[in-house]
Amino acid sequence: MRTVRLVQRRLNSLYRFSYSMELLALGDVFRYQEHEYVYLVGSGEVTYAARILDEETTRLFLRSVERESARATSGRVSIEEKPVYAFVMLETPSYQGKAAHYGFPDIDNRAPEFQKLGTLIDKDIALLREEIIKSRGVPLKLKELIAE
Repeated sequence: MRTVRLVQRRLNSLYRFSYSMELLALGDVFRYQEHEYVYLVGSGEVTYAARILDEETTRLFLRSVERESARATSGRVSIEEKPVYAFVMLETPSYQGKAAHYGFPDIDNRAPEFQKLGTLIDKDIALLREEIIKSRGVPLKLKELIAE
């Protein structure tokens, strides 16, 4: 339980920014404050991004997923429906072995200053799109925008 709380605190991953990042496309990686994110989609006043977890957080996160999967029973909500477990493992060379987490909506009303760092490989972009569309643990608006 302690690990789950630690992971949840570290995640805080899906951000809705009030700033329109018109220069970014799905799969672009950018730095905001001290974290790296993958741009997902924007709708004018709102931008969605998945946080790229560092190696240690990814390791803790995967242990938590394993434990939760092992404890899953028919009476409990499946992990696919829980936003805390909405992630993909990246294969882009610079981010290989790290998770991109897109499960929690957060509102940040300040216009972010960001630095574009690069772009994910096509395989990672396709996987992110596919997982978000089929996920039951993400906001409907995000699913709709990604599907377009």
